[in-house]
Amino acid sequence: MMWCVGLSLAGELAGTLTGADGEGIEGATVLAYDSRFQYGYATTRNGGEWSIVGLPADRYRLRFLPPNADPHGDRFYGGGWDACTSEAVDLGDDEARAGVDQDLSVGASVLGRVVDLAGTPVPDLRVTAYGAEPRTSLIARDATTDADGTFVITGLDAELSGSAFYVFVQGEGWPEQYLGQTYSEFESERGSFAAGAESDVGELALLDGIRVSGVISGP
Repeated sequence: MMWCVGLSLAGELAGTLTGADGEGIEGATVLAYDSRFQYGYATTRNGGEWSIVGLPADRYRLRFLPPNADPHGDRFYGGGWDACTSEAVDLGDDEARAGVDQDLSVGASVLGRVVDLAGTPVPDLRVTAYGAEPRTSLIARDATTDADGTFVITGLDAELSGSAFYVFVQGEGWPEQYLGQTYSEFESERGSFAAGAESDVGELALLDGIRVSGVISGP
């Protein structure tokens, strides 16, 4: 939700989002949550600069979400993993606060190849990795398989020592399924992926599932 407030009470937060190389990150989403968890948002520009205007006076928690293909992980302002542990930013009536800068570290990357049971590559499937433990439960990134069935998922905000993630495959003509040839999240294999590292999950051979056909007719 966005706020409708008088211009005389409209505040502004602004800053720059940079990556591990010190360069600005373009196209990232910046969310500013107030004390009631309503939010305003902005998209970073070419140099990583951003600004959110029209904010009422309140205490804000900021979350930075890079584009899906960006190698950097999500993070809250001050480096916190979640809103409760993040650094709060106080904004007064009609205050313009600049310098709310944040840098992001490189997340985990996951690569693999999706094939059918005959070993033929399967293109145009979406492969999603999402958190399988409390800290990473809200973290997910996805990628689409290419003509060779290959996919690369980047920017998973994992621990340096590794975090557990589910790997989920879905697409037209195939039953949704998980790493380890199963339809069940709880029976699937979980990958352990570490920030700054690349993990290869190898070939994912898809189950065909059960195909049902018939004819639907009217009265």
